[in-house]
Amino acid sequence: MKINIAHLGASEWFNYKSEVIYGLFHTFNLLGYETTISHNQMDPKCLNILIGADWIAKPEHVNFIKKNQIDYFIYEIEAIYQNTINGRSDFDFVSYLGLIDNARQIITPYQFCINSYREIGFADKISYAKWGFYEELIDQNIKRNISRSYLGVFFGLLKGNRLDTMSKLKEKFPGKFISLGYESPHLSRAYYLSKTNYSLSLSYGDKEYFINPFRLQYLVSNGVAVISDSKKDDDGYLIMTTKVDTDSILLEVQKSPMPIKQLEEIARSTALLSELKAIFPKK
Repeated sequence: MKINIAHLGASEWFNYKSEVIYGLFHTFNLLGYETTISHNQMDPKCLNILIGADWIAKPEHVNFIKKNQIDYFIYEIEAIYQNTINGRSDFDFVSYLGLIDNARQIITPYQFCINSYREIGFADKISYAKWGFYEELIDQNIKRNISRSYLGVFFGLLKGNRLDTMSKLKEKFPGKFISLGYESPHLSRAYYLSKTNYSLSLSYGDKEYFINPFRLQYLVSNGVAVISDSKKDDDGYLIMTTKVDTDSILLEVQKSPMPIKQLEEIARSTALLSELKAIFPKK
């Protein structure tokens, strides 16, 4: 059996999901599967692993998949809640249910989504695989043995409470905090992560249902200590971080970060290969 990892959606999201895409790619190769990657294209000759299935939750796409008998899993990393995804009021949930119904199986790294799929009647199709370490996650462009100019770096969507927190940090420590978003060159993050004491994993508000483990795993695997003010973590991903309340971040960023060797040990405590092997036995 050949596997095709099919990323679906806008091109810029490929960059932001690169840890997910390549984590699956390298792990499936280790498991002995011939694996390819595609963007906005499914391969009818392969078992497709869909990342971003919500982007094709439309009747014409569901009908196309049925007509062409596409074989696929859904790898779901979005929040399924109250008959929508990520709180989107215009989301076509009926078509999404059609995608689930036609899928061979759904995999998620979130216990929250496990419960959601059970509630909508798909308990028999959902599998849990905790996200973990893979060797190729090590970024040779991140150098932690050089002088550091910044107290903290945040990359991602700067919204809600995150924006307020970063504004306070930048006001308190002028020039010592960097935010990297869509407008930033994707590969510039390695430079800023080399030059910072900490990366920040910030909660954006009450509607945050789980932690992004892909970013945390990338950071800690590369020796970057993480401070987090998130509260909801049914999966135990925050073990990789220093957990604080939002008001304490101002004090925590002034402390010495955890030693790199200790961070590496934490990062390697969960292996992605072991997690996926339970669902895709080694060939």
